[in-house]
Amino acid sequence: MLQRIADTVWFQSPVYTFEEMCERSFMTGVLDCLRERMGEAFSRFDFMIVSGAESELDLSGVSRDRTVVFHLSDETSSVPRRLCASALLVFKSYLPAERLVANLRSLPLGCIGPAPCPPLSIGERAWNVFFSGNLNGNRGETFRHFEAMRAGAVVVSEA
Repeated sequence: MLQRIADTVWFQSPVYTFEEMCERSFMTGVLDCLRERMGEAFSRFDFMIVSGAESELDLSGVSRDRTVVFHLSDETSSVPRRLCASALLVFKSYLPAERLVANLRSLPLGCIGPAPCPPLSIGERAWNVFFSGNLNGNRGETFRHFEAMRAGAVVVSEA
C-alpha cells in the first residue's frame, strides 16, 4: 500500500501503515532535518520510505531522476538492486558492506525508541559497549566476541 504522508513524502509497506512503523519517529526527524537544510530544493525530490523485502515493493511511482528511497525493515542484508536501478538514491539499513552499488548508501538506524536501560556514567562502566537490535547472522560473530569479553575469556590490552 502506498501512503502519502507529506507533499513529497510517501510510505509503502505490505504489512502496516506509517503510523505503525517502529522507525516512524526517527524517519520523521530525518525528513524534518532534510527539509530544513535543503530549503526549496526539498520539494524537487520525491522521498519514499519503504518497509519490507524488495520483492514486495511496487516501484511504479519511483523516478530515476528524482526519487530518494529509505529502505527499512529488511534485515536480510540483501542489496536492493532493482530499487537502486529505479531510484536516484537509496538509503538502506542492514547492508553487508559499503558501496556495493553506486547510488546505495548505508542508513544506520541507531536505537529505535528509548534505550532499554538507563545509561551508566563512564566511570561506572566496566565496558563501553551498547547494542540494540537484531542479532541476525551477520552479527553473530560480534556477539560471540562480546560474550567472551564479558566472561573474561578475552584480555584486551590498553594502548
